[in-house]
Amino acid sequence: MTAADRAETIKRGADGARAASFRKQSETERGALSKYARLCLWLLPSILAIVYYGLVATDQYVSESQFVLRTSEKPAGSSGFGALLQMSGIGRVEDDVYSVQAFLSSRSAADSLAERLPVRKIYGPQSADFIARFPSIFFNDSKEEFYKYLNWMITTRYGTTTGIVTLNVHAFAPEDAKDVSLALLSLAEDVVNRMNVRMQEDAVRLAEQEVRRAEERMVSAQIAITQFRNKELMIDASGSAIVVVEVIARLEAERAQLEAQIREIAKGAGINPQLPGLRLRAEALQSQISAERQKISDPKDGIADQLARYERLLLDQQFAKESLTYVRRSLETAQQNARRQQLYLERIVEPTAPDSSMAPTRLKNIATVAGLNIVMVLVLWLVVSGFKEHVVESQHD
Repeated sequence: MTAADRAETIKRGADGARAASFRKQSETERGALSKYARLCLWLLPSILAIVYYGLVATDQYVSESQFVLRTSEKPAGSSGFGALLQMSGIGRVEDDVYSVQAFLSSRSAADSLAERLPVRKIYGPQSADFIARFPSIFFNDSKEEFYKYLNWMITTRYGTTTGIVTLNVHAFAPEDAKDVSLALLSLAEDVVNRMNVRMQEDAVRLAEQEVRRAEERMVSAQIAITQFRNKELMIDASGSAIVVVEVIARLEAERAQLEAQIREIAKGAGINPQLPGLRLRAEALQSQISAERQKISDPKDGIADQLARYERLLLDQQFAKESLTYVRRSLETAQQNARRQQLYLERIVEPTAPDSSMAPTRLKNIATVAGLNIVMVLVLWLVVSGFKEHVVESQHD
């Protein structure tokens, strides 16, 4: 072998060694890239969270306000701030609080808010990120989706212990957050006022209806008495009965006196021309007494029956009069209550324009996503490892 051949052989060997080394290095680099790619895929949610909250997410300003509903009626015992309100003679009505809270998260509130403020412009600035603004990839440009979006940006929280409602409004500008919060509080006050008007109108209307019914009963009772008097031709049945009783008493006295006279004359002389006349007169008196008593006891037109019916009419009239007096007093009370407001929305914390953003909580959200991502990766790793072990065992079998 010549020197040239040996040089050529050595050169070929060196080229082959370099090629093998290059192929090995390439395979190593591809393996490392594949490992990094799989790692990035596993941690994609955390990476996206870091990118979004670190670079993309727009600052949001939160305006917080607090209010409480109170009434002049004293409720059952409570504690804390509610006890303080009760000591001052002011209580809160939980049902009404829940009603106001439900209104603030209703479609009606969203529509009323849109009439007072350009809310679509407030929540749809071009400077906001594509996820937080409206419309976004999660909320399309429709009325229903905008209502859902507002419930995402506006929240209310009711403290059952204190009775305080906390209203949090998120916006992309401090003044916008304050304006939306003020508008919502104004709408809540309008709801409370409408509730007051409805309660007052209902109370007064019911009282007026009772007064009208009592007046009708009073008129009916008076008409019944008048008809009785016209039919029986007497003004006062009790007075007529007294007159008849007095007549009977006088006739009885006269008859007793006459009978005494007859007995006295009969003892003095056996025959006296006055006796027949006196006896006829005594019989006439007895007939008159019987007739007067018949006027009282006659089951059809007797004064006793008339007196009973008349007394029932007077009793009905008395009941109607007392009922009318009572319901008129109730009407006056209802009207007095209607002159003052029953429910009050008291602002405890007024809305303000925040000087720094409080949302989104970037580190907290990133940590939450990363934690959930790690848990998900561990679960998937356990599932894949178990599957591989199962496959190996199956191949050995």
